[in-house]
Amino acid sequence: GALSLNGTNGYVRVPDSSRLQQVTNAVTIFTWAKINSNAGAQSIARKVLSETGNVAPYSAYDLTIQDNGTSFTPRMGVTRTDSTRGLAYGNTHAYGYTYYLSGTYDGTTVRVYVNGVEEGNAAFAGPLLSTAGQPLCIGAQGAVGETVNGQIGDFRLYNRALAATEIQKLGTLPPTPPIRLRVVSSP
Repeated sequence: GALSLNGTNGYVRVPDSSRLQQVTNAVTIFTWAKINSNAGAQSIARKVLSETGNVAPYSAYDLTIQDNGTSFTPRMGVTRTDSTRGLAYGNTHAYGYTYYLSGTYDGTTVRVYVNGVEEGNAAFAGPLLSTAGQPLCIGAQGAVGETVNGQIGDFRLYNRALAATEIQKLGTLPPTPPIRLRVVSSP
């Protein structure tokens, strides 16, 4: 099955690598997720600045869940080299259902998608902040917290912004257990 997290501890730590360092000017995060209940902010994935410290601006890129009490709002965030953040927010969604969540950044616009539909975007330009030496954390903001209370499956990371049609196509594929990590380079 999928990666199951209890909202308290545990996450997947992907050590920094040359493949992760290829994510410099554009990014797509894609995953299936079922968020069980409100547990405050929850990090689906973050390329953190510090795995053990809460160091602003926190990450080069991230896909998170913002708690609204009885529902959540997905958010895609990116940080450029001057530490300025660009954020795109989606619509409000109920806990307890499976969604496919995606966030993209193409160098000029941050976008967030739910079930293949673009729900929010924000103009933002510039290269991504380097986080060399730091891991990609799936399911939490590293040891700091924001642990997911739910399941994550078929996680994918691309070093380019997928087009809306590509995201829609990914969303038609059934989730493939167990969790798979893919860092996909542009051809």
